Amino acid sequence: CQPTSASQFIGNDKYNTAINMPMYTAVIAMNNTVPPFDNKLVRQAFAYAADRESIINVYASGYATPASFMCSDTNCWGVDYGDSTDYAYNPEKAKELLAEAGYPNGINMADFGVELKTFSGHSKIATVYQQNLADIGVTIAISNTSTPDEDVESGNFAIMNQGITYRADFSYSECHYGSVGIGGNNYAQVIDPYVDEMFAKALAVAGDDNARAAIYAELVPYLIDYCPNVYLFHRQNIYAWTKGLNANVKDSSQFTFHCYEWSWE
Repeated sequence: CQPTSASQFIGNDKYNTAINMPMYTAVIAMNNTVPPFDNKLVRQAFAYAADRESIINVYASGYATPASFMCSDTNCWGVDYGDSTDYAYNPEKAKELLAEAGYPNGINMADFGVELKTFSGHSKIATVYQQNLADIGVTIAISNTSTPDEDVESGNFAIMNQGITYRADFSYSECHYGSVGIGGNNYAQVIDPYVDEMFAKALAVAGDDNARAAIYAELVPYLIDYCPNVYLFHRQNIYAWTKGLNANVKDSSQFTFHCYEWSWE
């Protein structure tokens, strides 16, 4: 069921309910090749500016988990945040980073010809985040696109809110951060030799999970510090079924269709 209708079922004695977390993350994608997002300090400031709890409440009625990275460390092997940078909501820290980046008085994104792209179904996210940016002195207009996937995959954007899926093993995320993903799921247009090298090293020891884990333990904090995107939340799927039905919910992980095992008593 939709988050807005979940209260009708959760806690209702007529229904059983379950909440699962598929491998889907809502992000603010930033094109790292486009000023001012070619400056890591600006990207980090935009990450600290995100009030994830407010975004989750407005968009998903509270049914989501704040995200620290593209992949959750609860359902993606090889991902451990450890001592990685924590971009929890901190507007004062965001202002400090903007000043360090050369923008002590904030930024009018119109000076760069940049607007925040959004699309049908995600406009609430854009509206809340627009206010988050205003709170740190960043002015940005919102524009709508009818081709969000094409825009983000081709790099035809500067900043936009999007959603992206991951898999149960971090090796898949080479397409998110490696040069191999340019023109596809590398929304941020990251081209970094170190990132490519580390994914190649992990592939070379594909049969040795301990060796791969050690490589990812270095790569994940590097990518979190690199801050190619602003990670907002991991979606939650809410299921409800009548008490007379035996149901076993199986998330498809990535997609909007779902699988179930069920039988009547």
